Amino acid sequence: MAAPFDPKKFINRDFEYDLFTGLLTLGDDKRILAIRDKGNMGKSHLLEKLRHHCFTEPPRTPVSLIPLDQLAASQPHKLVERLVDDLSKYFGLQFPSYRNLKLALESGDLLAIRGWIDARNANLSGASDIRFIGVNIEGASTVNVHNGHPVLTPNQQSSALEACIEGFFADLQDICAKRTVVVILDAYDKCEDNLANWITSAFLQWYFFDLAQRPKRLLLVVAGRDVPPFDLLWTADEIDTVVGSIRQLGTWKREHVEQCLQAHGYKYTTEQLDQFFSFVQQGVPPGTIVQLIRDLAAVAV
Repeated sequence: MAAPFDPKKFINRDFEYDLFTGLLTLGDDKRILAIRDKGNMGKSHLLEKLRHHCFTEPPRTPVSLIPLDQLAASQPHKLVERLVDDLSKYFGLQFPSYRNLKLALESGDLLAIRGWIDARNANLSGASDIRFIGVNIEGASTVNVHNGHPVLTPNQQSSALEACIEGFFADLQDICAKRTVVVILDAYDKCEDNLANWITSAFLQWYFFDLAQRPKRLLLVVAGRDVPPFDLLWTADEIDTVVGSIRQLGTWKREHVEQCLQAHGYKYTTEQLDQFFSFVQQGVPPGTIVQLIRDLAAVAV
């Protein structure tokens, strides 16, 4: 299990941190911060810092940090489940539409799901686009029953899960009319194609790049060795409007190595400081240097 985040041991990410806090001000149409760099450069530690900021800096900002490679299954509904768990558990946010639809799914009540979709479509009849048009509860009046329990067909199960996801975002739309919510996705490069495709074609398109209908105060930070292929899906102007990008984390200087040594309580000589900094100059990733300092400090105790 990873050690709890210690803000006193957070070193040299002022530029990236400032970009994030600027995003929180909602001063323009940017809603995404994409962070890309090779492994062991400190991306995950930076994301922990951003999450810590949301938790501790007033006013507290509802946030969920999800390593995509740690989901129980690489499926959109599993990502939504994690978001609901985090945002309700730590911040008390309510997701009534999602929870009612999830209960209907678990009980096999497809008529209730269809009724919610019909009502939602009616409420959105004046909108330029209605995304529920693709959610079709096949055979909603007929559900197989086995040993007294409803059994959905694969098509019914898939459509009902899509409706649950739509319900979550309907709730989020209401929440984000008044409150800022931050979603942080780590290890984008490690999620499977099914989830990666949904993130780009649905999540990003409908809830970030659709300026007219997206949730007003929803922010996304996505990080990994690769990030979504924005340039294949949107124009340069659209990307510049919505996305802030970090293509490489800042390089450590000698002072940052010294701060790391001090943060871990390691009593060092000038020669040892110079030796550690020489590792940086040789291209050793910061994560490797931090682990080395941590190990040496533990032995020295």
